[in-house]
Amino acid sequence: MVRAAKLLLSIIMLGIISGCSTTNLTYKNQQLTLQLDGQYLQVHGTSLNRHLDNFGNLYLTREILRMDDGSILVYENALTDDMFEFNLMPLQTIRIVFDARQVITIYYKDSFYLLQLILQDGRVLNVAAEQQDDQNLKLLYGMSTSRFENIMRQLGVAEVRNPIIKRVITIHQPKDAILSRWSVKKVQFVPLITPLRMLFGL
Repeated sequence: MVRAAKLLLSIIMLGIISGCSTTNLTYKNQQLTLQLDGQYLQVHGTSLNRHLDNFGNLYLTREILRMDDGSILVYENALTDDMFEFNLMPLQTIRIVFDARQVITIYYKDSFYLLQLILQDGRVLNVAAEQQDDQNLKLLYGMSTSRFENIMRQLGVAEVRNPIIKRVITIHQPKDAILSRWSVKKVQFVPLITPLRMLFGL
């Protein structure tokens, strides 16, 4: 009886896990991967430059990528240490990091976002973002509108929440690629990160 109950519980848990949607936004081994549920997109991109920053309890990796079509994208991976987590909701964090006037959600599901940011100078930036947990935020930006729409098609995005602004920033030179504005002041004094709430019962 106990064995049967354990088997049933295992089957239920497997069903729950397999029913959960899977998202992924990573750059590894010169492959940029985007995954949304069963849809999967992988493209080759050469790293032109890799920047590592430490903002005290938050570690940021920035990769400037040249894609095979010659376009330049930026991939950022922000990770807190084990005792900290992001303090704000993902869209709030992204708005602050880019000093954006407005964040427009084009698509959202689970932990995956497709966004358009209106920056302080009025220019528009296409951004894909993923925050699967409270300790890791991944960003990809600089896509043209055609690439942005192609990502949506390949990931099976059928409906968008807001109309897509067509005229956007595209990056032409690696030296102009970094558009995010992470700083110690933002990370520590906004603050963008906070000690683990579960640990301190907050």
